[in-house]
Amino acid sequence: MKKTHLLLVCLSLGGCDSATSSSSPAASAAPAPATAAGSTAPAADKEQPAALTDIDLSPAGAAWKGWSVKAPEGTKVADSGAGGPQIALKDYQLTITEGKLTLNDIKSGAKVGAEAVQGKVTFTTDTPDALEYVTELKDVEGKAAKTYGFGIHMKVGDKTYGCQATGPTSEAQVTEAKAVCNSLAKK
Repeated sequence: MKKTHLLLVCLSLGGCDSATSSSSPAASAAPAPATAAGSTAPAADKEQPAALTDIDLSPAGAAWKGWSVKAPEGTKVADSGAGGPQIALKDYQLTITEGKLTLNDIKSGAKVGAEAVQGKVTFTTDTPDALEYVTELKDVEGKAAKTYGFGIHMKVGDKTYGCQATGPTSEAQVTEAKAVCNSLAKK
């Protein structure tokens, strides 16, 4: 994992739209958990997913008080600096925002990141509500490595939220990351 940190920094430059809607998530009534739009989960590989538990998103700011996701024990939450939670799992990160992500920016960032490390990016899903990609590169020892990323939209109640992953290194982590994103709920 440590060998791909440079790539992760490059890939994270694509980011999401930092503008948030005028109403905060805390102002909404308790909606149902999120559902992904236009997202397909890759087949699980040999990694076993960790048990998921409720993770409080209030460390991301007052607007996220009463919000949670289901994620592995030990998951850390902070303010992303763009009005939403930054969720740090063991080997990768997620960012949730209110409103739609700017998927074209994420796509551009993935391309620039791959070029910066002389890698190749393949977009496996490219729809108005989901962008998924795999970056193939060589690590610092010259061995082949892959990283995955995605940006998806979810509905919670009548509002749309975006979730972006940077850094998963396996299809099992992508599956876990999507489960975390889709568990977004207001208590």
